[in-house]
Amino acid sequence: MKKYALLIRSCFVFTGSTFAQGLSVKSAELSLSIGETSFSKKNFTIGPPQSSTPINDEMELSTGKMYEARINFYN
Repeated sequence: MKKYALLIRSCFVFTGSTFAQGLSVKSAELSLSIGETSFSKKNFTIGPPQSSTPINDEMELSTGKMYEARINFYN
């Protein structure tokens, strides 16, 4: 319960300071990006100090598209 109260309180404090600095639509920046991944397979080994016995495995990712949208406010 104390964690939630602290989180809510900190949100109000940061929101208040942001508006005090003159937050407006003019200070907003919209960033849109599109990307493509192209990766097949990579072998790896996890050894000391993370693991006492070596672990051999592989990571496999498929090809696909990435999309990102961000809004930044400058103050």
